[in-house]
Amino acid sequence: MAWYMGWKTLGTSMIIPTVAVALFIAYFQRHHISKLVHHISVVCWISANSIWMLSEFWSPEEARFPSDWTIKTPTLIFFFAGTGILISYYSFLLWKRISKKG
Repeated sequence: MAWYMGWKTLGTSMIIPTVAVALFIAYFQRHHISKLVHHISVVCWISANSIWMLSEFWSPEEARFPSDWTIKTPTLIFFFAGTGILISYYSFLLWKRISKKG
């Protein structure tokens, strides 16, 4: 809501508590691998959304990193990391299930 309403300070100040709570939940679910994997993916996606929001609030669209990366490129890294974690986990489960049958 803060992003939509353009409340830069409120939106920015909510990033650390949001990521902290997501990490806290992941830490306490570390004994259940399935839950841990999902929570780590959520941390990646929250981080991606946070970087995106910060770039919308505080950085001009033309801002560039070396190699023609825009300020939003790190969001793709976090998004695909979260997605890759889940794909890897479910691929492993599928492989494990198939190898048991064979």
